[in-house]
Amino acid sequence: MKRYHVKYVVAMLLLMAGREAKAQVYQSYKSETSFFSKAPLEDIAARNDGGASVLNLGNAEIVFLIPIRGFQFRKSLMQEHFNENYLESDKYPTATFKGKILGFEPSRQGKQEVQAKGILSIHGVEKPVKAAGTLEKKGEELLLESSFRVALKDHGITIPRLVVRNIAEIVDVKLEYHYKPKTN
Repeated sequence: MKRYHVKYVVAMLLLMAGREAKAQVYQSYKSETSFFSKAPLEDIAARNDGGASVLNLGNAEIVFLIPIRGFQFRKSLMQEHFNENYLESDKYPTATFKGKILGFEPSRQGKQEVQAKGILSIHGVEKPVKAAGTLEKKGEELLLESSFRVALKDHGITIPRLVVRNIAEIVDVKLEYHYKPKTN
């Protein structure tokens, strides 16, 4: 992922954070965002390790920025169609989520069930979402895992009739983000 994307996410969250203590702000250092589309004729899967996220435990705000071109597919033709025909990644280069993490107790070690609530923006269309997941605290590091579904029509992504049996209308999305306390 380009470095300016990470700086953008960090700056955006720090602006939202006000004067919270730096020790409460966590930045992702490793990420994986993937999706799976099960369709009658062909399953489609893609993986992206270029996402960036910042989590402020002081006010429970979280931000994700995922570069659309960072998704890697098994077949190069799928990747080309994904970027050019469906997600139009030149026009809409990133997907974002801005919201809050609910149900996390920062002082407690171990895995906790959480829910994220906020606005997901894909393909230039913002949609309110709720997603369940876990947030695990191991010493000073955090691990966030979540699975949720995204309806393509909710984000203005259309599937041509010719390939409607090749692409599912709802895709399963999985996130795994590792965080460390932000320094400086």
